[in-house]
Amino acid sequence: SLYFASIGGKDVGSRVNNVLRHLFTNSLATDYSFYGQRNEKKALNVLRLKNVIVDAVKIGLPGSTEIDIENAIKIWLKHARGRVLAEIKKKSTSLKSDTLK
Repeated sequence: SLYFASIGGKDVGSRVNNVLRHLFTNSLATDYSFYGQRNEKKALNVLRLKNVIVDAVKIGLPGSTEIDIENAIKIWLKHARGRVLAEIKKKSTSLKSDTLK
């Protein structure tokens, strides 16, 4: 928790995002949701890792609540697929521009 508490962020959302980026690739994050209820995804809320994330954010931002942190985790996981698609698009655009040179 202490290592992740040292990861910065100006508010709960940005701090949670930064911690999760250290823990998950976007591709791995697509396999998870907070509760694991849809599309046979794994549940993050039952893992001890969820408590590590919550504790780390609370250490760094003492006024933050567990509900706010969990909501930020849910949002980050929800957008994982979009980030993967953006990475793919960026790579294909980069490859196209490299072949034009």
